[in-house]
Amino acid sequence: MKHMKKLLIFSLFLLLPLTATAMPTASLTLVTQGGKTVPLKVWVADTFATRKQGMMHRTDWKGYDGMWFDFGDDAPRSMWMKDTPLPLDMLFVDYQGIIRAIVSHTTPYSLETIQPNVSVRYVLEVPAGDSEKHAITTGDRIQWSDTSSAP
Repeated sequence: MKHMKKLLIFSLFLLLPLTATAMPTASLTLVTQGGKTVPLKVWVADTFATRKQGMMHRTDWKGYDGMWFDFGDDAPRSMWMKDTPLPLDMLFVDYQGIIRAIVSHTTPYSLETIQPNVSVRYVLEVPAGDSEKHAITTGDRIQWSDTSSAP
């Protein structure tokens, strides 16, 4: 019984990094080719555990504008909406900060693979419709201001 209690406490300790409050944050700026800038406050998912958790089970943005996934290098990336109740726009961004693909209005809870035919280091998830609202297109850029995952 004593070992079971220790195992339960250890298991709960392992789950702590998956909470929204434990996730690091950063400030990003979207810059359109026309020069428009959009400041963003984002969560940063830069570990296996935080990338795996992503936006799953989140029902609101809690004052944040998005989630920034850093995979460490450019490669084809696959995303999905499993256990994600909020519709999203996904911006696929290369190591230089250039948006290479945008997938808009993803379907909540879908198990369909979302994988544009591009190699990217980053994926920025924002509320569905934000890409259109801010007239964001491929070729626009993301700039970093206070994140260690900057190029």
